[in-house]
Amino acid sequence: MPRLLALAVLLLLAAPTVADAGVYHVYTCAAGGKVYANGAWKTADVAGVTEDSSCAGNLIALTVPAGARMADNTSSALTFTSPAGTTIADFALTRQIGYTNPIAANTHKYFLYYSLGPTIFAGAGNYADATRNALNAQKQWYGYPEGNVAVGKSTVALANFPALAGYKGTANTLALRVGCFSRGTPCSVDTGGAISHILHGSDVTINDPTAPTVTVEASGLLAGGAASGSDPVTVTASDNSGIQRVELIDVSDPAAPVTVGGEDYTVDRTDASKVCDFSQPAPCPNLSRETVRATSLPAGQRLLLVRVTDTGGNIVDRGPYAVFAVTPSDRGALNGANATDTGSLSVIWTKGLKANRRTLSYGEKAGIRGRLTNSAGQPIAGARVILLSRDLRQGAAQVERGAFTTDGDGRFNTTVAASASRLLQFAWLSHANDIRFAANGYLTLQARASATLSVSTRRPRVGRTITISGRLKGVSRGGAPVIVQGRAAGSKHYETFADTTASTSGRFKVRYRFRSSGSKGHSFVFRARIRPAAKFPYETGYSQTVTVRVR
Repeated sequence: MPRLLALAVLLLLAAPTVADAGVYHVYTCAAGGKVYANGAWKTADVAGVTEDSSCAGNLIALTVPAGARMADNTSSALTFTSPAGTTIADFALTRQIGYTNPIAANTHKYFLYYSLGPTIFAGAGNYADATRNALNAQKQWYGYPEGNVAVGKSTVALANFPALAGYKGTANTLALRVGCFSRGTPCSVDTGGAISHILHGSDVTINDPTAPTVTVEASGLLAGGAASGSDPVTVTASDNSGIQRVELIDVSDPAAPVTVGGEDYTVDRTDASKVCDFSQPAPCPNLSRETVRATSLPAGQRLLLVRVTDTGGNIVDRGPYAVFAVTPSDRGALNGANATDTGSLSVIWTKGLKANRRTLSYGEKAGIRGRLTNSAGQPIAGARVILLSRDLRQGAAQVERGAFTTDGDGRFNTTVAASASRLLQFAWLSHANDIRFAANGYLTLQARASATLSVSTRRPRVGRTITISGRLKGVSRGGAPVIVQGRAAGSKHYETFADTTASTSGRFKVRYRFRSSGSKGHSFVFRARIRPAAKFPYETGYSQTVTVRVR
């Protein structure tokens, strides 16, 4: 990624991102199309009322059997309490009431009611006159003022109760209560009576406005420097409602972020073997040094964002973090039978076996053989080995030249031609999707420079100028130094008489004149000596020779 673009991404994403407050649901007994345990409604056990919070038979209940008595001004309840920092936004209750309350002498009747926070919104029996009068006007004090009544099994919601019409969403308790209102005498249920305040199921919607607290460790994938794409990201996060999800997002392209890994604790267990339980008021677990691994992070230089979402949907982002993944998180299949994460790759010339460097004439060919073994020294069969080369010149790029498949003994063979001086790299990836080679073998091929050569005439006259020209073979020929030499036929030693440089197309040209009349009738041999240069990947070499006879 260009430096300025990377900086722009960092500026855009460096500040933590927090989403708007969200909601979640807590279920009890038969609710939401499933059956849940009761983890939310708690009892306050008081003599005179039987509390059942077990969800056995898919219900929880407060009951009073015939013969029971309760002290004046006491009560018992099943109470739902939302986590600290949250409130109850809505509810759906599948409820049922049975209220038959004959009394013994010198006692009075029980009451039962529903309340959201301090607000009583429905009930039955002997209770404060102002409350039951007001609820009777709304048809929500059943059997008014305190007569026997049966309310069949039905599902009701917050919107069904006029007493809650102005609800501001501030309460964090919802209760079913049975008790004895203060009248100066105890309460009783005499022979033939019974009270049942039943909840067959509840779906309570919780408003969660608080974002989680998140810490991401500078370790594993985020330790800095080279790392495996499958190294872990370690996250500690807490929230009153718990953490539902951690995501790893590749934002290397800010216009197209990609989720490359994560954990969803509605289905995935934490390292501590915790999972979301929506029968609990705080359904999802908090995280202590939870390790999360990418599953589809590409190899290379990446920008990684860590996103944490709590049960209510509040989001906190951390990062982005610069990551250099030397292997992708999905490394793919092992490359070859008997392959391991590491191995050894040996390569040798088929001639000059002890040397890793050979010098050849331009265009000459040489054989190479290699062998690939695993970390235990055993052959890796059927593996793909890549040949890459880099010309031995300034600024040369590495180029893939071919690939080979190892035989049953881990061996392979190839032939290379000396078309330029090159570093030859034979490389093996241990996994199909890796970008860093697990084993390498190197050889150096040195090619001698070569050129064509010609003269304007092979029968020059004394005193006349001839043109000697040629063209270098190979690549990056522009500026290569060329020395033109000559000798008398039969002589062993050449003498230099001109020098020049090659054009970008490799062409060169010089002029020469035989001045001495003593040259007449004699033959002379010309050649070009080509020297190395920073951008010309060849060893010192020579052109073909050209012979002329002076007349």
